[in-house]
Amino acid sequence: MMFALSFLVVISGAFLPLLIVVYQERLTMEEEVKALEALEAEMYHYLAGLAPQESDYLITREHAGGGLIKFCSQWTGVNGRDYEKCLYAAR
Repeated sequence: MMFALSFLVVISGAFLPLLIVVYQERLTMEEEVKALEALEAEMYHYLAGLAPQESDYLITREHAGGGLIKFCSQWTGVNGRDYEKCLYAAR
């Protein structure tokens, strides 16, 4: 009986941190999808001549030359790492 309880405690102690990391990575991937959706919406609003919309992400715009405009989104994920994704559009 005592061996089973000890075994359960050791296994739980080993897998719990792993499950937390996997959960944080999953949340970060969801954040990335939301950031890309916000980035795409901002790009379409700009190309259509509409006013920019509110976003939880920092979105920047700059001219990349050759008639291209670069839209970039930057954020810090749940896992603590910084991310940046960019899209290019021709106007």
